[in-house]
Amino acid sequence: MVQDLFERCRANGYIYKGSYTGQYCIHDNLYVNDAKPGEACPDCGRPTETITEENFFFKLSAFQDRLLELYEREPLFIGPETRRNEVIAFVKGGLNDLSITRTNIKWGIPWWARSPMSSMSGSTPWPLT
Repeated sequence: MVQDLFERCRANGYIYKGSYTGQYCIHDNLYVNDAKPGEACPDCGRPTETITEENFFFKLSAFQDRLLELYEREPLFIGPETRRNEVIAFVKGGLNDLSITRTNIKWGIPWWARSPMSSMSGSTPWPLT
């Protein structure tokens, strides 16, 4: 299921290969989003390193307008209303494409890519065209 969904997304242009550069804590095997080059990891205190790796990305940015249209058309899709307003504000702020693979993991699809795909594949069929 997951591989099929991945391939369908890729065939329809929603998954593409790119590169990601960020601060990485080798000790914790963790990207540290807010760190500047050489700053300490907030978890262990060791210095971070700048790492660039090739990844596959999900084109989340392509869904911004569709999501906003859905939230307008189906006001009960997200509840309660306070959370709905938060989600709408977040989406209106702009969606960035999401890295869904890691090159330093040599087997399978990592859980953080597999989990959302598994959730989606277990629901009503998702039109990818």
